[in-house]
Amino acid sequence: MRRFLLLTSVALVVALLLSSCEQKPDIKEIRITTNPWVGFTPIMYAQQKGWLKETRFKFIWTVGLDDNAKLYDKGLSSGFTATQYEYFGFKNKEKLKPFFLIDRSNGADVILSNLSIDEIKKQKNIDAYYELASVNKDLFNAFVTKYNVDKNNFKFHYADQNTIADLKIDNKKMLVISYEPYASTLEKKGYKRIASTRELDSIRVIDAIFINEDIGIGAKQDVLKLKSAFDDAVIELKKDPKEFYESIKGYLENQSYEEFRASLNGIEWLNTNPPNEVIEYLQKQNVPTDRLIR
Repeated sequence: MRRFLLLTSVALVVALLLSSCEQKPDIKEIRITTNPWVGFTPIMYAQQKGWLKETRFKFIWTVGLDDNAKLYDKGLSSGFTATQYEYFGFKNKEKLKPFFLIDRSNGADVILSNLSIDEIKKQKNIDAYYELASVNKDLFNAFVTKYNVDKNNFKFHYADQNTIADLKIDNKKMLVISYEPYASTLEKKGYKRIASTRELDSIRVIDAIFINEDIGIGAKQDVLKLKSAFDDAVIELKKDPKEFYESIKGYLENQSYEEFRASLNGIEWLNTNPPNEVIEYLQKQNVPTDRLIR
């Protein structure tokens, strides 16, 4: 299933990049790029249950977070699900605004290694892997700052999460930055969690759905229906997590039910009544909040 999803995602991205039709505010389909992050699973559930058929939204499942920028910049998508740190990296974000918050990472974004933190401080030429155009670099910077680690200890490699999840230790000195569900796969290979967004308190990682403002305003009822479907999916998750998991497990990179339940402990849902402190934090980072549905 994982390889099928990977190939399907690549095919979709290629097809969209070859398309010559740019989206306009008055459109029949609102394309949003997304990925298998644990916080986005309610979108998967709503899609599987057919709830999104009542909207014009179409979610494109991508492999790399840099696909968000590629497709949006070419006018081939109307937005994406991501953290505020991915938003910061966009060149053309004047019209991009978050329309509702999804979650705050509280342990589900992780740094893994086959070395302890003390060993990392002493070693050189550690192979470090992270994803470009993502919060990964910010997590790494927070990690080396908190634990006083020399950045010169590392050799950096850039890869998408599918590639990172396939990395074998093979007696090398390794450090990888990942997130759920991929982190569970890495742990099965022998990597150990040495830090996460739970301990790295200098950084707050907040996920939202970002949409081109003109399209979001023109499709207000669709956005409200999407938000309602997302909220209902979170309710179903809390009510019957097993049924929820069975409905979406094809998206979860072979993550077991027990691993899925554990990964949920690494996020805090923000889709309903997000705390004012979260809104204020985003505002201090110059993330626009005037279109947020609370």
